[in-house]
Amino acid sequence: MRLDQSLYLNQSHRWVLSSFQSVAVKEIKDLLAKLPGKHCSLDPAPTWLVKKAAADLAPVLCLMCNASLQSGKLPASQKHAIVLPRLKKPTLDQADLNSYRPISNLSFVSKLVERVVANRYVEHAEQNYVFPARQSAYRHHHSTETAVVSLVNDLIRAVDDGKVSALVPLDLSSAFDTVDHGSLLTVLHDRFAVTGPALNWFRSYLSRRTQTFIVGGAESQTISMDCSVPQGSVLGPLEFISYTDEVSEIFSHAVNYHLFADDKQLSKSDTV
Repeated sequence: MRLDQSLYLNQSHRWVLSSFQSVAVKEIKDLLAKLPGKHCSLDPAPTWLVKKAAADLAPVLCLMCNASLQSGKLPASQKHAIVLPRLKKPTLDQADLNSYRPISNLSFVSKLVERVVANRYVEHAEQNYVFPARQSAYRHHHSTETAVVSLVNDLIRAVDDGKVSALVPLDLSSAFDTVDHGSLLTVLHDRFAVTGPALNWFRSYLSRRTQTFIVGGAESQTISMDCSVPQGSVLGPLEFISYTDEVSEIFSHAVNYHLFADDKQLSKSDTV
């Protein structure tokens, strides 16, 4: 199911996400209870302490989140990341830089606001069926198991029909680094019906981001991010699958497919 683009600009239409619903103190408390105890060097207090003092801090955090949502801005202080290298697999060569992925450590408050926005964005996308049906990553009730079952089902049905199948797995290298901010904002507006203050918030979230790399105790200069979404963020994965959403329409014209984040499995079946 796809939305007609003419509907996107109609602010009164139920499919348009023009603003984010305000967050309540109870929602903040629920999020704090579910958050892992990890914290970043950018945080003024450890996460375990924030969680322990949730009753006192939740109203303050609620006001901070709502101020960001209503203004359509994320403060510059919450757009800096400490980037640390992490081995993709324990068996990989530690001397090879390609064995690592850059994980962005973000402040506790920034990730809390991201979770609030992510909940509202996913609800909008799921209710209006704008995520590809065959994208199994970063979505409720979808997983690697969903992707495997779908792919195997397509292949077994082809065998039952007496057909031979060709399978082509595709993997985008450094996937999150390929996201162009301007193109992503266009996708959010044109394909996901995000407008007004909500789109302004995404624009603010993406603009003027900075990061510092730390390797072996050595720290780099602050670097500006003109593209990409941070690995380790809450919204980054959702933004990526939104950014690559259009490939599903391209594939659907010629082949069977299933998507899992940046992994794409294409198959074509025919009689011998």
